[in-house]
Amino acid sequence: MKSSSPGPGGRLVRGVVTSAAALAVLVGPARSQDVGTSRDTLRMTLPPIGAVVPPRVRLSLATHEAEFRALEQRVSEDSTDARLQAATARAGTEFAAALTDVEAAREALARARGYALRAVALQPEGIEGHYWLAASSGLTADIEGGRTKIRMADAAWKESSWVLERDSLHAGAHHLQGRLHAAVMRLGRITRFLATTLLGGDALSDASWDKAEHHLTRAVALAPAEPMHHFEMGSLHYDRDRPEEAAASYRRAMELEPIRAADVRYQQRAAQRLEAMER
Repeated sequence: MKSSSPGPGGRLVRGVVTSAAALAVLVGPARSQDVGTSRDTLRMTLPPIGAVVPPRVRLSLATHEAEFRALEQRVSEDSTDARLQAATARAGTEFAAALTDVEAAREALARARGYALRAVALQPEGIEGHYWLAASSGLTADIEGGRTKIRMADAAWKESSWVLERDSLHAGAHHLQGRLHAAVMRLGRITRFLATTLLGGDALSDASWDKAEHHLTRAVALAPAEPMHHFEMGSLHYDRDRPEEAAASYRRAMELEPIRAADVRYQQRAAQRLEAMER
């Protein structure tokens, strides 16, 4: 029997659905406690370091924070460098993803998103700025509610789509797209219709398991060292009643060396899923 999940697949809409409520089903409710515990929706948008800079092994929370602060100092001295703005957005997003305090994460994400917006303004065709705008927006949607949740989730979708139109080999953008397709498909038909309509009409009106699998397969192939890609692929197999494939993906996620602090949580969740499947 499948274990229960706090993510979007386990929620139902009853009665009249407002725009905020429908999107809450898709990306999860705003949280006021630990960002690091219920990760089903947050994992949708955790960005792979390898998409922008060379992977770094086993970054701690303290290292993430130190890097973010150092880059903020640099960007304050040179505010016209688009790549530096994007790098600071990356560092802030990764730092926020590793935090367990929702207020601290919210504050870090607001700063990170600001740097990403400035990177895009300075270099409109720059891939990095758009991707980190997508990633930081997605994480913000996870911890906010109401209209902010809708706006941030829509931004994450649009920005990741923009990235893939220009770089079809971007693992992080494939992950975002695949995770969002899967999230929509986990909804009931009526809720799915409402959620996709509220996200911008045709943005995900053609969502399908096949498209989710395509994007996640590409993410795994392009960045095989990323635990989150394997975990998400395992979740897709799990939801499609492929227990052997799900177990293989979860085990692979657990075997990999963590690249950053948030990867450990993916591995913990993979272990929990495997344990539940073996009962």
